[in-house]
Amino acid sequence: MNNVIHTFGNEVAGITIKQFLELIFTKLFIERGYTREQFFIQGRTEGWLYEQEDIFAKKRLERRAAARILHGILGKVIKEADESDWSAAMKLKDLFDCGTCVMHVAQMYVKGIMEAVEVRDGETGEVLFDMTGPVSEKDAELFLERLLKPSMRVPEIQGKSFREAVKLGRKEAERLLADAKEVFVINVGQKELTETVIGAVWIPMLRILENPYILEKERDKLLLLFCEAGAQSEIAANCLADNGYCHVAYFGLQE
Repeated sequence: MNNVIHTFGNEVAGITIKQFLELIFTKLFIERGYTREQFFIQGRTEGWLYEQEDIFAKKRLERRAAARILHGILGKVIKEADESDWSAAMKLKDLFDCGTCVMHVAQMYVKGIMEAVEVRDGETGEVLFDMTGPVSEKDAELFLERLLKPSMRVPEIQGKSFREAVKLGRKEAERLLADAKEVFVINVGQKELTETVIGAVWIPMLRILENPYILEKERDKLLLLFCEAGAQSEIAANCLADNGYCHVAYFGLQE
């Protein structure tokens, strides 16, 4: 499971509602030419800010409130559509603890903007969103960065219908490298294998699985992944294909 940030019960210094809104205003709205008054008016008009947040400005920010505010900004201000498939959020044991929070929390979770919290009990554990838990200043800044930069997100993709990458033999891959102009070659195996293919870069398989959007800048190119036997490159390549990369192939050096 990728989308887990800490074990429930850890002490986290939480920021206040006022601090969170000031951070949002500074990072997102000043450059859009907003005054603070315009920021609050738009938030209340569009429903992602509540009037009581003025009254309770010094109160500790809860994660469910952060999810509601960020989800509202994502849809109303940034104009990013919701994910139609949010079934991955069903693993959150407390998803329905707050009836008005369900969609806000689900969308922030599946989009990879806000992570879950893991509650450990011996060798087993369950996953919560931790609705009323605190938000640290560090986490708040990370959430905002992910809001603005999809390449920074760590999405939960369970429940989607997946594509598959193309499997190539070693000779097919060599011909492709000789003929194609826009190929980005990635070694996802042991680092020392990188030098075996001219122009290859080393990105370990686990790093791609943790965040497939790290290759967002190369999306329009043919992504050609390899490792020694082809097993790791197959997993990583299919992960990229699952996440919308249309031109992905893989091979093994031993094939």
